[in-house]
Amino acid sequence: MMYPTPPKSYFLFMNAVLITRRFMLRYLTLPRPEFMRVRQIGDELDTKTGRYHSLTYLAHPFYVQPGFLNRWGLEGWFVWSFGGDVSLIYRITSLRMTCE
Repeated sequence: MMYPTPPKSYFLFMNAVLITRRFMLRYLTLPRPEFMRVRQIGDELDTKTGRYHSLTYLAHPFYVQPGFLNRWGLEGWFVWSFGGDVSLIYRITSLRMTCE
């Protein structure tokens, strides 16, 4: 089923809205304060390995630090129910970050 081509004014309107949004976000908004920032990687090193751990599961929990809530919490059950693997074999290693 083919839809008719929308009028050019729709494209111009949406383009103006997106350009205005981009300008406002780029020049008129402040960065997030420290307590509201999204953290994907932990702030401190693991004392045993000297590596950083991810704080959340994204696709596979390769670098997530082992913990009770990471495996048995609501997010772990949600990942498991949709076919994700939260087994211990993926949580052995962690991410090494170096500054050279």
